[in-house]
Amino acid sequence: MSDDVLVVFTPSGKRGRVAQGTTVLQAARELGVDLDSVCGGRAICGRCQVTLSEGAFPKHGIESRTEHLSDLGDNEIAYDEVEGLAEGRRLGCSARLLKGAVIDVPPREPGSQTGGSEENRSARSVCQSAGQAACRRRVRAKHARAGI
Repeated sequence: MSDDVLVVFTPSGKRGRVAQGTTVLQAARELGVDLDSVCGGRAICGRCQVTLSEGAFPKHGIESRTEHLSDLGDNEIAYDEVEGLAEGRRLGCSARLLKGAVIDVPPREPGSQTGGSEENRSARSVCQSAGQAACRRRVRAKHARAGI
């Protein structure tokens, strides 16, 4: 099917075709890849963070590029403002596959959900208990204090 895209997950090596526009998290679930998400894919917990591996992967027949994933969505931006995403990381529940891609599922830090500062752990607590709307309010308040 021409609307399907090939995705390869590392380090598991699991690969398969999914419908174009499928989230990375959904693709991982369909292919049996262990990618955590305790918030149900609502961009709250941050446990579904992934990294796009860029470059040519002739073994897999993929040219994996940044533009092969959707642009950062509002929920990823809000999460980044409150929790912080490491450079190059995306939320698997938000990033959508537009073309073939190689996706790295990094190991989680032992004993934590995503790491981060005490302020971010406090924000995570708010996000988990109150949901995405609370996250957005917290981001707006943080911006107001910073004069943004």
